[in-house]
Amino acid sequence: TEALTNAIKSPNAKQGRSDDRPALLASVLKSDTSAALRRVAAWGLANYADNEVAAEALAGALRRDADVSVREMAAWALADAHKNSTVIDALSTALRRDASSKVRASAAWALGNIGDRDAVEALAAALGDSSRGVRLRAVWAIDA
Repeated sequence: TEALTNAIKSPNAKQGRSDDRPALLASVLKSDTSAALRRVAAWGLANYADNEVAAEALAGALRRDADVSVREMAAWALADAHKNSTVIDALSTALRRDASSKVRASAAWALGNIGDRDAVEALAAALGDSSRGVRLRAVWAIDA
């Protein structure tokens, strides 16, 4: 955790040095026992969502984390990711299958924010979701 703290405190990497923050945050997201820390790591990874390591860690958390707040934050963070099949698949799957309406709504919003037309099928299916909030986000995302 000391390396993570130092990386967060020094936002400007020295010239010629790679930025280790996405890998450090991804490590916390994947393995920390504290859901609160995993959620903060997912939030931090939003700044690096276009980075492959960050996007894969966020997609993995969205698919597998036991804590709903971590999955919701992972979906939110993926809204800043570049269009790629890993991200779209994780968000579409969460939209269709996650037990939490908050996660499904965040996934719909993220898909709309990314703007990938391949997600329209999952968003159209979400128009029949039992949650009004999910349906509202799906309508917004289809029109985004």
